[in-house]
Amino acid sequence: MAADLRAQPVLLFDRILGENRSLLELLTADYTHLTLRLAKFYQIENQVKGLDDEEFRLVEWPDNKRAGVLGLGGVLAMTSRYQETSPVLRGAWALETLLGTPVPPPPPDVPPLKEPARGVKLTMRERLQQHRANPSCSACHKLMDPIGFGLENFDWMGRWRDNESNGKPIDASGELPSGERFTGPVELRKALLDRKEEFIRNLVSRVLGYALGRSLQDGDSCTVQRIVQTLEKDSYRARTLIREIALSVPFRNTQGGAVHNETVISQRSLNISGLNATKQDAASHNNQVKAIKGAPKP
Repeated sequence: MAADLRAQPVLLFDRILGENRSLLELLTADYTHLTLRLAKFYQIENQVKGLDDEEFRLVEWPDNKRAGVLGLGGVLAMTSRYQETSPVLRGAWALETLLGTPVPPPPPDVPPLKEPARGVKLTMRERLQQHRANPSCSACHKLMDPIGFGLENFDWMGRWRDNESNGKPIDASGELPSGERFTGPVELRKALLDRKEEFIRNLVSRVLGYALGRSLQDGDSCTVQRIVQTLEKDSYRARTLIREIALSVPFRNTQGGAVHNETVISQRSLNISGLNATKQDAASHNNQVKAIKGAPKP
């Protein structure tokens, strides 16, 4: 199961890149790759047909509760604590990983989240409201918690729920630091999509830094801005991101700072269009699925 959950985001990006789809599908994709194990985990085995545990199959989510990376159990479980959700971790992850907004570390004397008294069942929102009463905790939690509250319909393993453990209906209302209010994961995704410029800029910065093998510097900001503008003109296509990074000055520079003078190979000579590209896409995606299928179980 753990291996299947880890494979889902890999296969999502593999399809986006392999089929040159929009990078915004990292937030909005209404499809995923499932095995029968995963369908049972998500409790949708009666809504999705034709699955087995031998290989992943591309399917559409049966409703709009899940989409993109914010609907994947691996992401939701990774940003939870054992047997309890964590709006703090989920909110911090969304701010830093999706929007590129740094979250300050907690102060050294921050008290832990208090456990409720015996016999008292408080929701996570109620416990965090008590925690934020401490002035040293309030500033950061007002930034992180409201985003995490929008994902409270997902339990600590990423499965859907409508009620708290004490039977109360889930309160999944929240707001972004800029003031946009939302209720639940569907409206949260829309609020994030309304800030797609920040999302794309952060994605470009992260992929460029990965390609360069270093942290970005002030001088890289012009490269990031140029790639963002090019992506916007090309409907945020995934291969445009890869191409523009490969052709960028920082990527083509040597360690000594000199720029390579090789002639840039045209897109046409790379043979990435038409029928050949379609065949390459299908083969690449199938190989990726087979590789994950054949990986040893943890």
